[in-house]
This record gives sequence, structure tokens and C-alpha cells, in this order.
Amino acid sequence: MGRRYRITQSTGDKPKVEVNFKDYAKFEWYNVKNEFIDVTDENAEAFVYGSDKMSSYDKENGWTPVENVEDESDIFHYYFTVDLNEGDILKIDTDLEAEEVVLLDMSKFAVVTSNENGEFEISTDGSYILLTANGNGKSVKSQILSSVAGDKIEGQNTNELTSCEPNQKYICKVTWTKGETVYEKYSKAVKTEYEVITEPTPEKPTVEVSFKDLVEKYEWFKGNKTEKEITDEKVEVCENASYSQEDGWIGAYSNLGTSYFVIELNKGDILRVTHDTVGVMYNDFYLDGMIDVEAFDGSDGEHIFEIKQDGLYELISNPYYDMVNVRAMILEIDIPETPIENQNKETLTDYEIDEYYKARVTYKDGTVLESELFRMEYAITSQPTNKTPTVETNKNEDVIKYKWYLIEKLGLYDVIHDGGIKDGAYIPDFVYSG
Repeated sequence: MGRRYRITQSTGDKPKVEVNFKDYAKFEWYNVKNEFIDVTDENAEAFVYGSDKMSSYDKENGWTPVENVEDESDIFHYYFTVDLNEGDILKIDTDLEAEEVVLLDMSKFAVVTSNENGEFEISTDGSYILLTANGNGKSVKSQILSSVAGDKIEGQNTNELTSCEPNQKYICKVTWTKGETVYEKYSKAVKTEYEVITEPTPEKPTVEVSFKDLVEKYEWFKGNKTEKEITDEKVEVCENASYSQEDGWIGAYSNLGTSYFVIELNKGDILRVTHDTVGVMYNDFYLDGMIDVEAFDGSDGEHIFEIKQDGLYELISNPYYDMVNVRAMILEIDIPETPIENQNKETLTDYEIDEYYKARVTYKDGTVLESELFRMEYAITSQPTNKTPTVETNKNEDVIKYKWYLIEKLGLYDVIHDGGIKDGAYIPDFVYSG
């Protein structure tokens, strides 16, 4: 019956649980204490081989394994399957050597590495199998160091914990009562942390953090931009490609297009590629990697790439541009020690287009958080609606012209007509100064 009742939860400065059958649920919140729990046949499942072979548990000896007698190449002895949560520690009491004891994470089908004490620290919720290699069928005892409910927090009887402190753990107990049926379930332990909840963007240059009432100050910084040319010294030159100070990079045809070099880049790096060939569009170049990166800006002769993930990337252009010589620059952003004057709130109000910014948040206890670096660009900050057909941008003073279009439904297609303000839906089109 318990499978019908479910808990999902969120973290942050106010831990919260969501449940089904909420009208029948009662909530209680507890501080967390850590204690060792024996792994028994009540909280773990015996490992089964075939239809009649399985591991077993008794209180005196612990777990006795089962082995695959039908396959001589299988050298393992299997003990139990147990559900573990992030933060749990699984301790094994045995005279076996540490390297003989194996814990298998079934969600990743990967072996969990034990710590220096031979214990397994769990980093991901999921099911795990304990087994040994060449264990000769020896029994083992096991315990889980787990977070369990401690002292009850009085006055907290909703699905959201409204009074809590940072860097503490809490558990919610949910009790469903329907007629004579009563079912209880505990949430996972939730640790409250200082964290950036929402990163600033051009559309909304605001940094939102947890525990705002404990913030001592906000600071904003404008990055200093410097560019360094990419030469053949610190990159892998693609086959038949070449670099010279006089000509820059000369590409060579490959099965992907025209290849130049392979470079290791980090999240947040900005790569700018330039050339003198007229008519080559900014999206005719791209970076090939685990995730391909297309230029997000540029014009004839310029291609700008913003890296979202660490990795190796190969600069490639369309095959018919194999005669295009290019120069590549890596843009480095240095954050100065001095913050921007008079920008001491959670929202940045004084900024310039095409510059880089980041926020620093300092708490009263000295904890410091920093937002991700972001590039300020023109953006729509308020979309028009049926009731208010008005559009706002983050730089209204730079707009020199607005254009509106009337959309009419014609069969299965939307047809855009030039027109003034009439009944219907409208799409704004902008031309910016600069």
C-alpha cells in the first residue's frame, strides 16, 4: 500500500516536500542525527540466482552469499541489494581484504571506490549490490551510517519548513490518514546551503540567493577584456593545416569540412575568429566537440563562440572555404578587485552592452558566493500581451525604430502582413543604435 504514497522534495533556504493525497497528509519536521543501521533482510533484498539459489541473512552471522555455480568464470559471491541515498556511508564488517569487497552502483553499472577506512561513501541515490571477489563464501555484516530523524521542530506543520538555518540537515515525516488506514513515510535528509538560486542574465541582471536575510552586501564587477592570439604552440594542428605569424591559420580539407586546429577550452571562454574573405557568414564556422558550438554573434569576417562546457574543440569551416586564412583569438576576462560604484543591490542597473559582469554576495558569517560571468547584450525584458501590447528592452534609450506586424491566420499557416496597430497578435522588430 505504501507505494501509492509518494514524496518529492526540493532544497534551498526553505526545504519543501510535495506529496500526493495531500488532503490526507500531516507534516512534521525534524532535525537530523546520524546513526548506524544494520543491513538486514528487512531493509535489503537477498540476491537470487536462478529459482532456488539466494543469499541469506541471520542476526548472528550477518549475510551469507550466493555464487553462480553454473558459470566458472564468475568469481564473485553476491550478498544483497540495498537502496542507498546520497550522503550515506556503507560499512562492511569482515576479515576479507578491502580490495576483495565490491559495491556496484546499478544506476551507473559502476564500482564504488572505498575510502581509506574501507567504507563506501554514497554520492548518488540508487540501488547497490554488495559482492566479493574470491571471498570463499565468507559471511559479512554491514551497517549504513544514515541521516535519521532527531529532535522534532515545534510549530512546523506544513509541507514547507519556514524556519531553518544554513548548513543544517532536516527531515520531514509525512503521515497519511484515510479512514482507519494510517501510513507514515520520511523524506530524505535535506541540507540547507548558501547557494545562487538564479544566475543573472541580460534579460534580468539579478542574482538571487538563498538566505537573503543573512546577506551582508552585494557587489558587482565589470570584467577587463584582453585577447591573445592562438598560435600553433598550445594547440593540436590538424593534419595538413598550418600557422604562421604572417598569414595566420591555413585550413586543410577533412571529412568534417575545413579543419584548422584542436584546442582545449573551458566553460566561459570566448573564442573570436577573424578573416578578410568577403561573403563568409558568421555561421559558416563552428567548433566541433562533445557539444558542437555555433557562433552566437558576428558579421562578415568575424565569428564569436561562447563555450558552455569544458572540453576539446576543433575549429571547422564549410568545405568550400578551404582557402580562407583565419586568425583566432581567445578572449580572457579578468575580474578586478574593485567593484562597480553604487551597484550594491541584487540587481545590476548600470551596465554597457557587450561587456562582461559578475556578482559577488557576502553573508554576515563571511561566506562568499559568486555568480557566473555573463555577457550583457540587447534583450527584450517585457513581452507584449493582449492587454498590454507594449514591449520593453534593457536599453530602450538605444532603440531608434520599432516595427509591428499583423499576423493573420490563413488556413494552416500564419501570414505576416505589414500594418499598423490593429486587432490581432503582433511581433516587434527593433533596430538599435550603435
